[in-house]
Amino acid sequence: MRVKAIFIAVASVLILISFLNALCQGAQPSPKEVMAEFELALQKAMAAAKSTEESYSRSVLLRCIAEATSEAGLFDQALQIIRDIPLGTEAADAIRYGANMAASAKESKILEQLIDVAKGIRDRFYRERALSYIAASMADVGLFEQAIKIATSIKESYIRSSAFSSISVAMAKFGHKEAELFVKKALEAAKKVRGEIIVDGAVFIDRHSMALMDFSEDASKGGFFNYALEAVKEIESEEFKSWGIYYIAVWAARSGKQEYKPLLYQLLEMSQAIQEARYSVLALSAIAAAFQKIGEQNEANSLFERAIKLANEVTDKFDRSRTWRNIARAMAFAGMYDKAIDFAKQAEFFSSAAFRIICSEMVRDGLLEQAYQIAKDISNIEERSAALHNVAIAMIKAGKIEKAAGIAREMSKTLRKHPKSIRLAVMIMAEAGNWGEALELTKDIQDVQEYLRALAHIVKAMKTAKMFKGS
Repeated sequence: MRVKAIFIAVASVLILISFLNALCQGAQPSPKEVMAEFELALQKAMAAAKSTEESYSRSVLLRCIAEATSEAGLFDQALQIIRDIPLGTEAADAIRYGANMAASAKESKILEQLIDVAKGIRDRFYRERALSYIAASMADVGLFEQAIKIATSIKESYIRSSAFSSISVAMAKFGHKEAELFVKKALEAAKKVRGEIIVDGAVFIDRHSMALMDFSEDASKGGFFNYALEAVKEIESEEFKSWGIYYIAVWAARSGKQEYKPLLYQLLEMSQAIQEARYSVLALSAIAAAFQKIGEQNEANSLFERAIKLANEVTDKFDRSRTWRNIARAMAFAGMYDKAIDFAKQAEFFSSAAFRIICSEMVRDGLLEQAYQIAKDISNIEERSAALHNVAIAMIKAGKIEKAAGIAREMSKTLRKHPKSIRLAVMIMAEAGNWGEALELTKDIQDVQEYLRALAHIVKAMKTAKMFKGS
């Protein structure tokens, strides 16, 4: 009897705690209530889009609406909205987001329907860009035959290279035997890219070098380092060459394998051709971090010292700030967090970005509490919000749900006037399963686009948790 009485007492306490939590968090809304809120917000956003006459502004708003409906799983509505977007650049971006959401939801039929939507874009460049996004998403879910058919039909060399690169990376993940064939096709297409891009009427971007740089990143992701090296050797732009070296070094280092040591020395030799200090620093610091990751500490320290010496030679204040950020990034990647923090403090214009990057690397290493302590003190609101969101989502995955919810509550108090930050707080709450609190937080969002996207996060989270029938 005594044991039974104790059991009843413990059960009563647990029920009371549960009841008090419910009072604090508010009653959980039903899926029907959340969907009704979303559909009402959708109607208001569509009305705002229809009343917007200027083509660019209307396109941006419709893209946002299409992305929100895709995230909420309302793909049929999203497809129709994308068709109504006037500008090809925004329509292509909406298709990219929709394709990612459809692939995540394993909605292969939606991916096929998106092809017809993409073909409706008048401008060939943006039409082919949209098709390349669909090909990438199809490859991600193993629909290689369809993805290859789309990629092969693309005429623009730059975009075709990107499509084949995405296919090769996906194939590598699946262990597909033809992965190397398509990385070769991607490199072949990248080498054919010619021309320049004029930015703000003055800055010229070498498309050939940029295509090869982008290829080097994708090839490195897939582990095709020899092809990435071949591409970087051909890059003429020092800026893009330094980034190509950076991508190879980072992806080789993530394996932690000593076998890539000769590759790093090849990158080091290649970096000697870079004359401008700020670009040389980017390459050298990345190689240094890679050596640190594979246990070659002496080589790493020597290269970091060279990078720091060169950084001190950069005279332009803005460029020097960016250079310190890049060193902080490399040191964080190498796990040298104390030194990374010191250089992030020197980054001035890019200090907040540097601290956000450090937080990301700490999250990757599972140092969640340390990352939080840095994230909460970042001065720039956008960078702080992004860092806190990243930390909180990692905490949810680690089972620290209440800690993550606490971060969201703090964000809602201190960043109340910043719509995007509140949306990120809503996302944290939704992922934590606190849908009532998440819905309550949306009331502080005055921006139409951010409000709709916040509600879409809640709908998606509830669907993922199987709260909707048939989900």
